[in-house]
Amino acid sequence: MEDLYKESEQIIKGIQNVYKFRSRTRLMPDVRELLKNAEKFLERLESQNTNNLTSSEKIVFNEVKRQTSTEVEILKRDFSGTRFDYEVVFKVFSIPREDVDELKPWLDANIGKVKELIDSSFKNFGESGFKNDLSVDIPELAERAKKFAHQKINKYAFTIAELLDSVSKTGDLLRKLKVHPTTEERSYINYTFKRVGISIKDITEETEDGELILKEERLITLLGHECMGHGMNFVLSQDKNLPFVLRDDLASSLPTMESIAQHYANLIFEDLKNHCEVQEKLGLTERFEQIYKKHKEEELLIEFKNKRYYHALTILADKTLNTQQKIEKINQLSITEGRSVDPFFGLQVVMNHKNSYDDQGNLQLGVLRELIYCARPVKKSLEMISAQLGQDYYAQNRQEVDKMFLTGFYTSEGFVEKTQEFIREKRKA
Repeated sequence: MEDLYKESEQIIKGIQNVYKFRSRTRLMPDVRELLKNAEKFLERLESQNTNNLTSSEKIVFNEVKRQTSTEVEILKRDFSGTRFDYEVVFKVFSIPREDVDELKPWLDANIGKVKELIDSSFKNFGESGFKNDLSVDIPELAERAKKFAHQKINKYAFTIAELLDSVSKTGDLLRKLKVHPTTEERSYINYTFKRVGISIKDITEETEDGELILKEERLITLLGHECMGHGMNFVLSQDKNLPFVLRDDLASSLPTMESIAQHYANLIFEDLKNHCEVQEKLGLTERFEQIYKKHKEEELLIEFKNKRYYHALTILADKTLNTQQKIEKINQLSITEGRSVDPFFGLQVVMNHKNSYDDQGNLQLGVLRELIYCARPVKKSLEMISAQLGQDYYAQNRQEVDKMFLTGFYTSEGFVEKTQEFIREKRKA
């Protein structure tokens, strides 16, 4: 299989080179020879006899086939000018349809809780004093905020690495990442340089007196998401024994990557909750209960707003609806007990995306790409582990489960298959 995996790597790197060229020149080179060779390769993969492979090897083989096929499909459509319709998006990004279908039932089940949380938050609004978003356009303030954020980020990253040494023996993975403050609007990870940028604006606010305040819950969340999730996933996936498709962040593995990041963004709070000595090192002992509560509330509100938007995209993509019908249907997502928690949401979404359609009425791929955040392979895997190995298995065996979760860039389907194989092996033992 090694020769096949090397050929897959050559094809994918060839495709990546096409898109690097296109990004720089805004032009498409002749890729007919590349596509011809890729099609022949996929035919060989399809006819390959896998009877002699172990179940683990079959999972890897199927991932090579899935992800190579997806990269070839994307290039083929781009080169021919074929449009990406709504149905193709599920194939391109390997998004499980059932995860998208669950959006509306979740929204219906949680809109009441969201309304109550909005009302209770409004009652307490302003009690803690006025705080302003950071104005990083002012050089003196930006420089002061950089130093402030740098000090806090270093302290939290160092302390959380020590915590990971204790709970999963993965602290050294976090230490391989360079974590810096950034003036970018959003935090990010750069895999090439193993560099994580934590947005200063996202973790810092300014009081009326000009004092800089750290938003602890946001910094903790971002360290969990970018470092523990994306960062450690990347570091562990650079194992040269893995095929190239499992070492590189390709289109069809993006849903799983985001599912992993979301998992660790939440798990880090549970780890801190269970380790009072770490709370003390961070100076959070007296306030952690409040920080944890705020995180849970923010988590619900963010999940509601995100899932509402993702479901709105499925409505925008429906060619059978006219503009007014789309607005009305999207507005229904915010209504509970005869009251809307966001009366203009439908109009806002529809108008924001009025120019996001191609000439055939398809919502653009770049917009529908947001549906990758609906995939829940990690949640499904944890449920399987709990059901088949015991409710406490993950907590008691964090090191081996985390290593299994974080090694390799898998599609949603492949990630669940990998977990099933992990469970089979543990039950045999």
